[in-house]
Amino acid sequence: MTAHSKAGVPTAADGPGTPPDATLVRLPDGKEIACPNVEEALSLWHELADGSPLTGLAREVAPGDTVVDVGAHIGLSSLRIADLMAPGARIIACEPAALPHACLHRNLHRHAPGALALDVGLGREPGTRSLHYHPFVSSNSTFYADDRDEEHNRRAYFQNSGADEASCAAISTLQQVRRPVTVEVTTLTELARRHAIDRIGLLKIDVERAELDVLDGVAPALWPRVRRVVVDVHDIEGRASAVGARLKDLGFRVRRGQTPLYAGGSVYTLAATRE
Repeated sequence: MTAHSKAGVPTAADGPGTPPDATLVRLPDGKEIACPNVEEALSLWHELADGSPLTGLAREVAPGDTVVDVGAHIGLSSLRIADLMAPGARIIACEPAALPHACLHRNLHRHAPGALALDVGLGREPGTRSLHYHPFVSSNSTFYADDRDEEHNRRAYFQNSGADEASCAAISTLQQVRRPVTVEVTTLTELARRHAIDRIGLLKIDVERAELDVLDGVAPALWPRVRRVVVDVHDIEGRASAVGARLKDLGFRVRRGQTPLYAGGSVYTLAATRE
């Protein structure tokens, strides 16, 4: 594979710590990252760059705060947060799938020194779970496979992006490939205890229909130490309203929005801050 410096073009995956099954790509902001799939990485980067509420919340993270990135994938959200948060804050990023975690570890080591990459998922209770891993679109990996919801969101994405029918068909075929892998799971409460987290300046959750599991794993005594939450919710059977109501009951002010590329789909972003 030939090395290139042009943004969005794969480079030789032979740098120190680069997973052997990964590709290196230079992002539009100049960072060179490892990823399982170049097109997926660039698409996710543009979603973050185009007005994501994560940007504003990251700027409010104070020295001494901890950011917990749940469903960190290859670390694009963590890297964005690291660029914006106050010096002296730290990041703990959780990703249970092996190849995305290896990319996450490499990317944080290169671009966010001091951030911690953990190969674990978060849920209601500690243990192990079967993850539906998508090798061609690894950010879609989930504990809760739902073919109808995935098709709904694919159609919304294709329509909003203007993709042609042939591309839609090819991508749909790849997205439907998945295999089960067993991964470790813990709770946010246990994570906070194990890593001596005093204050969570930002809790970011993007876990493909497992968002309620993550919230259920937060003990009541921990919630007052959580200052901000940004969570992607798949609005199945009123779930977005249910998550919003729960956060409001916990003392957060909640804003609900939707990425333009997913307009008409089920995925909404809830941004919650303390009153």
